[in-house]
Amino acid sequence: MRSTPPRWRGKSDPVTRSCECGRPLSRRATTCRWCRPYQSKALAERFAANYVVDASGCWLWRGASDGAYGRIRQGSKGTPNLGAHRVSYELHKGPIPDGLLVCHTCDNPPCVNPEHLFLGTVADNVADSIRKGRWARGDRWHAARRRPHRDPVSPELRLRVLERDGGCMAVVLGGVDPATCDGPLQLDHVLDAPRMGKRAPSDERHLASVCRFHHIDGGWATANRPLLREYLRGVA
Repeated sequence: MRSTPPRWRGKSDPVTRSCECGRPLSRRATTCRWCRPYQSKALAERFAANYVVDASGCWLWRGASDGAYGRIRQGSKGTPNLGAHRVSYELHKGPIPDGLLVCHTCDNPPCVNPEHLFLGTVADNVADSIRKGRWARGDRWHAARRRPHRDPVSPELRLRVLERDGGCMAVVLGGVDPATCDGPLQLDHVLDAPRMGKRAPSDERHLASVCRFHHIDGGWATANRPLLREYLRGVA
């Protein structure tokens, strides 16, 4: 019985060629249908077609997103998925050194305006968020809202402690320059007994007054906790 002649007789086998991504190609195709949209336009052209400018001057990303920051592929299918704000910085300002972040001056993650972007380390980014008041502290911290302190400080107790200490304990005990004190005085719960949890009970034996800078930003209260304990034992 005569066999049926092959469909591609005298021509190359359509499955012997493959795309850059590894998928097979037909005999006339140069790229597969998955890679074709990415290879038809350059990265800069695809970037320019995926943002709109709002009234504040931000270039709002309209393409793919990870929930906060825009994402865009470097090239065809299978190439790295890059942050749109990082691509914007490299296209308009130049390469990004290793270890540096691309931070926003506008605090708007979808923004890709190069004039709103600057380079910085992780520490620079954290300091910028603290300076702008975006760092969750005190009552803004989710755990503090969910679990209020079991023994809050009353206004009368706060006044007695402030009158007793007469100022920031970092200046009184640590010999710190008073000019470095910043912000209102706060009460630091000094843990003086084991197995009391994260904070000591709210009474005069466990409370000391420290300014906001030395209590939180400067970290003096945490570093000098033994000195505060010794002071409270002497005034109790």
